[in-house]
Amino acid sequence: MTLVIKNLQRAVPLRRAWLRRDSQTLRQILGLARFDLALICVDDQRMQSLNGRYRGQETATDVLSFPFHQDLRAGDIPKPLYQDEYNLGDIFLGVEYIYRQCQIQRGVTFAIFQSSVFETRLIFLIGIPSVRSDHITWNLPPTGL
Repeated sequence: MTLVIKNLQRAVPLRRAWLRRDSQTLRQILGLARFDLALICVDDQRMQSLNGRYRGQETATDVLSFPFHQDLRAGDIPKPLYQDEYNLGDIFLGVEYIYRQCQIQRGVTFAIFQSSVFETRLIFLIGIPSVRSDHITWNLPPTGL
């Protein structure tokens, strides 16, 4: 189904084609290709506003996700009753924040880091809890892969 990618920030140059490719591939692998998904890329200011509004934390973060289906057991794929329920939800990527994390962690490209953040949140949308990504150390392949 539909994959919407909106780039609402100008702080970091973004290649949406890579994000689209990775998103579609992961949705296929997980059996979620028939579900709608929105990826919204935002800057620190907008992410700080969203994080304050929905989590009560007035700070920027790497990702916020808002699942459409609220009562999923871990790993369950939603079983929509109606066509308009084929929706996973929305993922907001804090692109500026993610980019800064790449600068801190040498040898990690922005594309790889961004894909990893997205992957953890897509899995979260189907009910698999994850640790908050701003409190973990990423073990990612080095640049050039």
